[in-house]
Amino acid sequence: MNLYTRRLLCLTAVCGSVAARGQEIPFKQFTATPLLLNPAFTGMFDGNIRANLIYRNFWAAANVPISSIHGSADAPVYTDKKGNYFGAGGAFSETKPGDDSWSVLNGQVSASYHRRFGSDSARKKGKGSDLAIGIQGGYAQNGVDVSRMYFTGASTTPTYVLGAGNSVSIYSVNAGVSYSRSVNKHFGYQVGLSVTDLNRSQDALLESQKSLVGLNRKLMVTAGCHIAAGEHLQLRPAFIYARRESFGRNKPYVSYIAGNEFLYTLGVQTALFCGLWYSRGDMMTINAGIRTRGVRVGVGYDYTVSSFNTASNGTGGFEVALTYINPSARAVRRYVPCARF
Repeated sequence: MNLYTRRLLCLTAVCGSVAARGQEIPFKQFTATPLLLNPAFTGMFDGNIRANLIYRNFWAAANVPISSIHGSADAPVYTDKKGNYFGAGGAFSETKPGDDSWSVLNGQVSASYHRRFGSDSARKKGKGSDLAIGIQGGYAQNGVDVSRMYFTGASTTPTYVLGAGNSVSIYSVNAGVSYSRSVNKHFGYQVGLSVTDLNRSQDALLESQKSLVGLNRKLMVTAGCHIAAGEHLQLRPAFIYARRESFGRNKPYVSYIAGNEFLYTLGVQTALFCGLWYSRGDMMTINAGIRTRGVRVGVGYDYTVSSFNTASNGTGGFEVALTYINPSARAVRRYVPCARF
């Protein structure tokens, strides 16, 4: 294997590693990415339809900054007389560097079923629970454009050249379960578990290298609650844990994010929020925004606390998120005890 070949394979592995690691918990404002967290969250909100859009740009001062965009839409499509309902939705995301030398494109379709527990009289007192299961089909395309890559060092004649526009397609099956409960009007909580790549999809730009870079299943755990801390203030702590067996590693790759969001209501339909989050050995994140009349707008900034801070010239990541929930009179039959995610 000559120098060119070694460098190319190394670069492909690094790009794949960054993409895989960055996609464990890809966005810090996770309230705008429910279908990335758990397919059981599909349709789990008070309203007729929900739409999310989030954009992230990080390492802006580096030679090649990386940007990601994600969008989703979901809805409760059928509700029975007892308040049980089905949800359906779809999502997409794309990650690429500033020079477009490689890209990761993802798409998912999701379906869920939600079973309501608790009587109507208990619900009026703020009590009740919801048990949901969800399934998701995903498609991803990873590509590399060698014509945009440059290598330094002695000139060599490669044994082969991948050429421009090389890509690999990946199909995945994901599933999840969620349980949420409202204890009373002042406290509610949610816990969830999801597994991606149930079919053990593999990710490689070179067909012969699939055995080296296949992705194993990823486990994700979510937990969160809302706590009334006064007439206008609500505490919204959350914790997300992700674990995946990554290629080239003897140990699984583990990531998590933990923190709290403060929500201060200004009126029946308007509230301000501000959150502080920590990602395992990597970043501190602050986000803030406003929620009014079904629209939630938030901005966030990551400060890198790991060794990548030097490589990124001291810059972190900037993120802007938008969520819109269309209200519906029919939503009164459904019950969402704790829509934390």
